[in-house]
Amino acid sequence: MALYVVLVALQLGRRDLLNDELYSLAATHHLAETVRRTHGTMALYYVVLWPWARLSHHPVWLHLPSAVALAASIGVLARVVAAWFGQRTGRWAGMFAAASAALVRHGVEARSYALWALAVSLAWFHLHRCVASDDRRSRWWFAACVVAMPLLHGLSGVVLVGYLLTIAWCRLPRALAVRLSAPVLLALLLVATLWAAGGHEVGYFPPNDLDSARRFVRGLVFPGVRPAALLVAIAAAGAAAVVRLPTATAGDRLRQVGLLMWGPGCTFGLLLLSAVRPSMAFRYALPSALGFAGLLAVASTRSHRTVLTRLGPPLLAAGLLVGQGELRLPNHEWRSAAHHVSVRYRPGDGIAFVPADARLAYEAALAAGPAAHVPHLVGTGDPLGTFDRFGSVDDPAATGAAAARSARLWVVAIRAGIEPNRGMVQELLGHPTIRRRFRVGDRIEIGDVTIWRLDRISAEVD
Repeated sequence: MALYVVLVALQLGRRDLLNDELYSLAATHHLAETVRRTHGTMALYYVVLWPWARLSHHPVWLHLPSAVALAASIGVLARVVAAWFGQRTGRWAGMFAAASAALVRHGVEARSYALWALAVSLAWFHLHRCVASDDRRSRWWFAACVVAMPLLHGLSGVVLVGYLLTIAWCRLPRALAVRLSAPVLLALLLVATLWAAGGHEVGYFPPNDLDSARRFVRGLVFPGVRPAALLVAIAAAGAAAVVRLPTATAGDRLRQVGLLMWGPGCTFGLLLLSAVRPSMAFRYALPSALGFAGLLAVASTRSHRTVLTRLGPPLLAAGLLVGQGELRLPNHEWRSAAHHVSVRYRPGDGIAFVPADARLAYEAALAAGPAAHVPHLVGTGDPLGTFDRFGSVDDPAATGAAAARSARLWVVAIRAGIEPNRGMVQELLGHPTIRRRFRVGDRIEIGDVTIWRLDRISAEVD
């Protein structure tokens, strides 16, 4: 955990909120509407983030819950692996997870993945305790964790099936098996209900092609394809080792399949799901990175060769740390963009965004910085500062018509490909109202953000 805290501390504060993190922030301003429109996807995470975001919108503050949740997940992983394979293996499992590029770089995002990983880890911990001693409190904790999972991520079904298979494999006493299976079945019913209600339409849909597969492996295992293949081979050796373990008791059988279901089982389930619903995004399999770390620990600490067990773990940890590469370059382009507009603001200025939901990044930058002058929003959606995700739609015609009441117009576009959303920008700038009444006074590029300032051709404002 200490290694993970250090690595994450080096990452925090180096970038603005980006991409889906902005939807998380918007959800804290429109909680009920977001839960309704996203059909419960990540609803529990939004509920947790809602009071937290009331204190600050600064990126570091919003990343902290995920960082803490993932640090706790690594601690739980170390305890579970120690209980199954010994203290030394448990410590190295925690070390490998802490050095994982996927967990360090992406686990701290202001999304539900870290909280989901914590629920998965706690469920495995309490399942272990239930199998070992039929602990009543652990049964309730296990039930709470699995039922919460569908409300943390819509693809939790692949994890839940793994718990059912594990319970069946352990051949527990009938009464205990029923008590443990019931909440998992209830959670699967919840998954199906949310899915049927429209949850299958929410999320990212990467194509099922070789490029997506390559990005999946690089994101989840290691940034380089060849080192990733080597790590997968080492983990496979760990899987082969646990499969050969004795199966005399229910605890033995849990130890035999636990890490397999936690790691490759979750990943394999996600790949199978991709045949129905394209889901080959490595973030969707983030909890499996913990099980993968456990298999690496088993492979490197339980060899019959003393040299491998002594030198293998530190060398493997060093290799994983290399995967961190250089720290992400600082990325504060949206704060720079907001500052650029603010210091040049004049009363009566309007601002438009391409695409329309790019306003969320601008609003987040404003909220994270000092008080600034804010032009009035031109186009669809509520005024800036409301984080109106759903009301802002791309309508260059309506935006161009509404620009008539602005003394000057700022157009802020985020890059998509070679040019910043070329088609929509050209349609907006080519609108009759804008062509007749404005001329381009300035253009500046700040990273992937392009800003145009359009000045009035005449002093008249409608």
